[in-house]
Amino acid sequence: MSMEKWEVALDKFLNKWQDTKEVQAAIVTGSYVLGTATPSSDIDVQIVLADSVTWRERGNEIVDGILFEYFANPPKSIRGYFMEDFKNGRRAAARMFATGKIVFDKTGIGKTLQEEGKKELKKVFDKPAFTRIEPNKYHIWEMLDGIKDSEGSKDFRFQYYLLLDEIWRSYTNFLGAEMVAPSKMYKMLNSNDFRSKYQIDSLPDSRFIGLMNKALEVENTPNIEELANYTLIQMGGFKIDGWKFRTPAE
Repeated sequence: MSMEKWEVALDKFLNKWQDTKEVQAAIVTGSYVLGTATPSSDIDVQIVLADSVTWRERGNEIVDGILFEYFANPPKSIRGYFMEDFKNGRRAAARMFATGKIVFDKTGIGKTLQEEGKKELKKVFDKPAFTRIEPNKYHIWEMLDGIKDSEGSKDFRFQYYLLLDEIWRSYTNFLGAEMVAPSKMYKMLNSNDFRSKYQIDSLPDSRFIGLMNKALEVENTPNIEELANYTLIQMGGFKIDGWKFRTPAE
């Protein structure tokens, strides 16, 4: 069976890594493996180094016209990325291993990390504390208040999408949902096929999804105000008159 162009380029890229004694495994991941590649897609490669290695490396290289982005780390660093991502409501590093394809695995560590990545995708995020929810609600209200006076101005779209981002981040955190990369947000909300391939759960609020899509389709104050107000209600409501937030002094 003939290899595709990207697979030939991958072999060439990995040639200098595979015979290096410090390298234990390589996993190719991302859109080419999952069948979602576009003409501008690069190829992500996770290179697993021996645990005794005291360095890590991230870089980019073009082979046969295809851009490779590689991440070379010892297992202890990779597991650290899993933990850091989860703490921040993300699973990007774990997803690379869980959905990737092992190209070579000298010691079995590639398979071990892949299984650990799959377990990470099933972990449940903690819901945020009151001390995080209240400031988030205030930021949404404050940004919405500012945008009401800026429609028609040159920076309206800038403010508009900053507020959309604040709403998206605050509400996914409130729901205990995953914070995917901005480039994956729309597909995460709307594509069952995309969620299945990347093993991403659907956001558990169809009304919010509809309002977010509406705000993305037409950039105007009424749409984003409707989205913001709905989000604030779902997060427990918000009234500026009398709002206060007391925390221990440092």
